[in-house]
Amino acid sequence: MKCEYCGYEFNDNFCPNCGAATPEQTPAVWQPPINDNPQQNNPENTDYSSYRNQKTYSRYYSSGVQIRSISSCIILTILTCGIYGILWFGNLNDEVNYLSEERSPTSGGIAFLLCILTCGLYYFYWAYTQGVKIDRAYIIRNQVPPKHGILFIVLTFIPYAGGLITYCLMQNDINNIA
Repeated sequence: MKCEYCGYEFNDNFCPNCGAATPEQTPAVWQPPINDNPQQNNPENTDYSSYRNQKTYSRYYSSGVQIRSISSCIILTILTCGIYGILWFGNLNDEVNYLSEERSPTSGGIAFLLCILTCGLYYFYWAYTQGVKIDRAYIIRNQVPPKHGILFIVLTFIPYAGGLITYCLMQNDINNIA
């Protein structure tokens, strides 16, 4: 199969050269790779060498980003006594890593394990870095970042509802970016 973005020949679900998904694997919200050099916006230019290599991202994130209803996530978290909240935590982590094009991402499972092992202290660091990554994702897309890093830390000090509010704000940002 020939990649429709870089012209590379391959036999896989993702192009090993630029990370683009095949038409069968392409989610509805997938966008072409981001151009590192904005001066090369010439439509006749077919040289894709200036695009970032997204091979790393396709290895970790094969499905892209899923837009979720925030109210549904809250209801599912309450009905499952927080079990869905754990799944939501992991998905938020992985999707923010994907959107911010994180070079060496920590998976959602590892982040949750670190929260348990540090008796919740890692959660404060995680909340702040998620805010920074969300800001980076907005900047990559030439949008004004909301700068939620400090807000996420402050919300984590509110018992019970603070974490849920943090998740809702993160999901809202993910839905806006995607």
